[in-house]
Amino acid sequence: MDQATQGSISLIDLSEVEVPEHIQETPDGFMLNQGRYFIEKDRCRSYYEILSWALQLTEKTWVGREVIREFIEKASAAAGLERP
Repeated sequence: MDQATQGSISLIDLSEVEVPEHIQETPDGFMLNQGRYFIEKDRCRSYYEILSWALQLTEKTWVGREVIREFIEKASAAAGLERP
């Protein structure tokens, strides 16, 4: 391996990297912050409701953009909504 490619990562390698989940989906909702915060699926049935929760999550000091993105993706899928 030459110096230019040493330490580089291929796209195949990146596809195999496991991204940690910040949100665990349950039959009833979504657990965040290691189970300390719960959002019911019944309260995430529309884009409006999901956006409202996403805005509320932005006020939490322990929430980063990865958590918000994951919440929007999981809540949209659970509600049967297409990804915006």
